Amino acid sequence: MTHALMSNNHDDQAVTLAASAAGVLDRDTRLASTDAVAVYGALVLRGAVAAARRDDRDTAFHPDSRDPPVTAGHLQIVVCAAGPAPDVTTLINTAHQRSWTTTVTATPHAMDFIDIPAIEKLTGTPVRSDYRASPGVRRPLPTTDALVIAPATYNSINKIALGLADNYAMTTIAELIGRHIPTVIVPFVNTALATRHPYRRAVTSLRDEGVHILLGPEHNWELHPPGTGNDRRLTFPWTTAFHAAAALAEEKQPRN
Repeated sequence: MTHALMSNNHDDQAVTLAASAAGVLDRDTRLASTDAVAVYGALVLRGAVAAARRDDRDTAFHPDSRDPPVTAGHLQIVVCAAGPAPDVTTLINTAHQRSWTTTVTATPHAMDFIDIPAIEKLTGTPVRSDYRASPGVRRPLPTTDALVIAPATYNSINKIALGLADNYAMTTIAELIGRHIPTVIVPFVNTALATRHPYRRAVTSLRDEGVHILLGPEHNWELHPPGTGNDRRLTFPWTTAFHAAAALAEEKQPRN
């Protein structure tokens, strides 16, 4: 419905509807499941986009004054070489606002996409891309509570599904999935590549292994036609990815 309202330039109504629906979902479900958190994040994102279209910056950047309740933890982020990669600081800031700590690992090609000094200033830890520890760094990292791989490229998704560990990032992912760390993958793949059988098998295989692939109408995130990737950067679901990962981590916590 919000998409239809925005398509007809009814951005004010779209903001109101998205906020109302998010509030009802929060009240009725208490965001107690991964699916509820994912839908909540999609509604908040859609409301933020509608607000940005009408140049309402306060609502765009703070679409809902009440964040979903999450337990603090440590988030490992793996960034791949794709258009939205420079905006990974959005995910970092979202996690920090919820009292989570973060570290970032990048695939070798992704190092050219991201602002390494800015990320290291935010996280307080070096961005890792190879097996050599940074000189002088001896502080042990916190235990990982959740893993987000975003943006995840066609190549990386296929390698992750096959268990390939040909660089530090892929080794990190393989080990964390093997340790059953709650994992969210946000694909940034065009529709032509997604028709390939290797990719479709990879997505099915990862889901069978318990990995959460954040994709589809329920997450307000879809594959894009070839040549349109740049248009999708502003709507990349960083916030939804964090909430999905945090919900998975909370589900894994032992109940008293």
